[in-house]
Amino acid sequence: MSPRLFFVAFLSFGSLNVSSAQEAPARVAWAPSDTGSCTRCALTGHDLSGWSISNGDYAGADLSGANLYRLSAEGANLDGVTAISADFRKAKLDRANLEGADLSGALLSNASLLGANLDQAVIHTAKLHDAVLIGASLTGADMMSANASRADFSGANLTGASFASASLPEARFDNAVLVGTSFVDADLTNGKFRGTRLIDVNLSRIEGADTLDLDGSCADDLTQLPDTIRLPACEMIQN
Repeated sequence: MSPRLFFVAFLSFGSLNVSSAQEAPARVAWAPSDTGSCTRCALTGHDLSGWSISNGDYAGADLSGANLYRLSAEGANLDGVTAISADFRKAKLDRANLEGADLSGALLSNASLLGANLDQAVIHTAKLHDAVLIGASLTGADMMSANASRADFSGANLTGASFASASLPEARFDNAVLVGTSFVDADLTNGKFRGTRLIDVNLSRIEGADTLDLDGSCADDLTQLPDTIRLPACEMIQN
């Protein structure tokens, strides 16, 4: 029985013993507005569209192929979840912890991830059209071959992240932390990197180099730029 059907059945049969129902693993925690705990739950393919799990603890859950359209999960602990090909379109994941999550092939278009933790997350081949990741942390994240047109990474920490072969037309990286970040073979047509310090960043073989907005940005000696781009050297930051 799916969690949604279980919830409806639970409301319908008032004679059910509450304590007995709570003994059923992983079911009671999954109600349409539950903020409780369902760690390591197997929810592959479940329909959780429109539900709220804000501030809940679902670390290690398997959400692969789940329908999470318009899910509200602000501040939720989704540490280490497996969400391969899950549908997070228009989901609210602000300040959520998705460290080490596997979001390969997931749909995150129009999702809000303000201040979210995506450190070491696997997001390759995912779709993030118009996603908002302002102030998010993606240190060491794998975004190879992701499609993130018009996504906003302004102020995000992208230290050690890889956007190799990603499609990023019109994406914003204004004031982002770019240290050891790779954009090799990425499409950055009309991308914006305003006020950004490029430290050991690899922009080799990018598409749309002549359309980039790099106003107010600088680069260090280790940064690899296309031949058509010239940036001033970054000054040392004094502690």
